Amino acid sequence: MTTILRTHPILSIPLRIIHQRSLTRRCYATEVPRPPPATEKPTVETFSAPSRPKPVFTPQSRSPRLKSWPIATVLTILGAGCWAGFFGYVVNETKATSAVVKQLLQSASMDDNLGVVLGHDVHAEQKWWLNGHPFIHGEINQLQGCLDISIRIRGSLAAGTLYFTATRTERGVPYD
Repeated sequence: MTTILRTHPILSIPLRIIHQRSLTRRCYATEVPRPPPATEKPTVETFSAPSRPKPVFTPQSRSPRLKSWPIATVLTILGAGCWAGFFGYVVNETKATSAVVKQLLQSASMDDNLGVVLGHDVHAEQKWWLNGHPFIHGEINQLQGCLDISIRIRGSLAAGTLYFTATRTERGVPYD
């Protein structure tokens, strides 16, 4: 390695030029090293007959089929049961909160004859599976003029069933 000091011809700045003779030779991307020449000729495969299809593979043992129909049947029955239970709950909730049932229970709690037989505090018997509402048997169809219901009621002394039936012969006429 040699160092030469010179000055710039125009700017008069000292320049240091370093010569390196022992540097490795640079390789550029365009200079690809060549592989050595082949010593053997490549083998060429020739066919003497036309090709034939490969044999179809058949498995030796088949895996057992999964029987999913019992699970599907159970899920279908369970889903239909849940739907029917929810539908019954909604229908009973509609009956229990109707104006007819509310008026009927209010008049039953105010009746003195029922107070003597059942005791004071006459109210509808609540069911735990109906979220504290009474179970209403029967039909409430005000559009066709037919009311036929029965409700379990309870007082402080005893319990009983209240039956109520009313019909309307024509539209706009009060119930009988």
